[in-house]
Amino acid sequence: MPPRKQPTPLEPLRSHNVVFTRKEEDALYALRQQCRDRLGRGVSAAAVIRALIQAADAERIPLDTLTDALEREMHAGRRWGLVPRKKPA
Repeated sequence: MPPRKQPTPLEPLRSHNVVFTRKEEDALYALRQQCRDRLGRGVSAAAVIRALIQAADAERIPLDTLTDALEREMHAGRRWGLVPRKKPA
């Protein structure tokens, strides 16, 4: 019997905090359900987010799509990241 090929070890996962609006949370839940229905097994929210990142990284989601979404968020008034503060006079 030929020797078994050793599986490639998976990269360890790292934990991050992510915040969502209720609408985004609902969309993520709907994506989880659609993936579960298609795959026939449970899918975590983290797995869906990782899949979206991998798809964007492989350019299956165009960068313009992502930057357009970020611009819509900014124009709606959402602020994230560090905002430079003016020094007192």
